[in-house]
Amino acid sequence: MTYPPPTNLQTLADWLKVLAEPKRLLILNLLMEGIQCNCELGDYLDMGPSLISHHLRVLREAGLVDMERDAVDGRWIYYSVNEVALGVV
Repeated sequence: MTYPPPTNLQTLADWLKVLAEPKRLLILNLLMEGIQCNCELGDYLDMGPSLISHHLRVLREAGLVDMERDAVDGRWIYYSVNEVALGVV
């Protein structure tokens, strides 16, 4: 399958800078498997919650990751890949 070239090379360059950090690339890879909360990511990555939150914030600010609070218990935050930004959908 052939994909069209990116329409915004600056956005692509920004994403590459963000993903140059191996932990962020690993987090994005894990999120490509499905929606996860940061506690699940923490279990897999063996990282502290504040460091995971930092990496997730950078990914969110770059537009690569979406977040959604649990409707019943707002303490739970779920993260997923921003499929629209990545052209997956």
